[in-house]
Amino acid sequence: MPETSITEITVEKTPAYFVSKTAPRRVHSLNSTIKLIVVVRNPITRAISDYTQTISKKSRNILMPSFEEMVLGNNSSNATGMKSGVNASWGAIRIGIYHRHIRRWLQHFPLHQIHFVDGERLITNPAAEIYAVERFLTVKPEITVEKTPAYFVSKTAPRRVHSLNSTIKLIVVVRNPITRAISDYTQTISKKSRNILMPSFEEMVLGNNSSNATGMKSGVNASWGAIRIGIYHRHIRRWLQHFPLHQIHFVDGERLITNPAAEIYAVERFLTVKPVVRQSNFATDPLKGFPCVLRKDDTLHCLGKTKGRAHPNIRFDVIQKLANFYRPQNEEFFKLINKRFHWHI
Repeated sequence: MPETSITEITVEKTPAYFVSKTAPRRVHSLNSTIKLIVVVRNPITRAISDYTQTISKKSRNILMPSFEEMVLGNNSSNATGMKSGVNASWGAIRIGIYHRHIRRWLQHFPLHQIHFVDGERLITNPAAEIYAVERFLTVKPEITVEKTPAYFVSKTAPRRVHSLNSTIKLIVVVRNPITRAISDYTQTISKKSRNILMPSFEEMVLGNNSSNATGMKSGVNASWGAIRIGIYHRHIRRWLQHFPLHQIHFVDGERLITNPAAEIYAVERFLTVKPVVRQSNFATDPLKGFPCVLRKDDTLHCLGKTKGRAHPNIRFDVIQKLANFYRPQNEEFFKLINKRFHWHI
């Protein structure tokens, strides 16, 4: 048996356990409080899949009856359990009679210890199924955290997240939208091939690149993604249609750099967990000026190479245009969330 620490979960994946007649009793005798995850799918699709897998493993010299022959029992050696014109004794069919198997497990385990994964949805919407499994495996003192920045600006995410969990707590990190735009641009050019020329930040903002000037507002190209993301009130409005404001916590991205302990303490309070993070847990990266976690052995654990890159120098007149553009956008955002960030704009 593998050794598992208190904060870890040991997972054993053995599909054959589900249909075994002896597994429920044996598993219960090993651990009566174990959590069970069962992946089920359309039994017809499952039968076809099992058959396909079987013939793929067969030698080319061995002829195997067709799927139809196996189902209809046309193969004489395979027609021992006909029900409703279907050979229910064939393993690929028998596995899909789920109620037979789950009854054996329910004799030993309460239903709340069993989680069923929709195998079809695991293909079409894996994130939703995996999230449901994470919640099932989370014990009471723990909190499951999923970090997906793109959710904030998505048009469909608020509704979909609400359908998964209407009481979920949301944490949004926002920063000075001008700094954010410059940071996004810096990250983009760092990923570009050296052979590909990209317009300057100023050209992108002012729409001097003809393919990039489709949404000019106040002299700023508001259709450019790096600018559009920083119009926070547009995005938060969609979330407020599905979640009350008290379920959303806003982290000041600028203060997260200058005073990380204070921002994390606010998050701890929002999540109603015992505060454990202190200012003494942080030190500054001497090269980038970003905060790092100070380990017990006094070594630093810092953010990856993509964080804290030096930003290009931007023309003052372009910064001023962006400041004039974002000022009313920020005011609208502050009114919506009933909170003000003291960004220098």
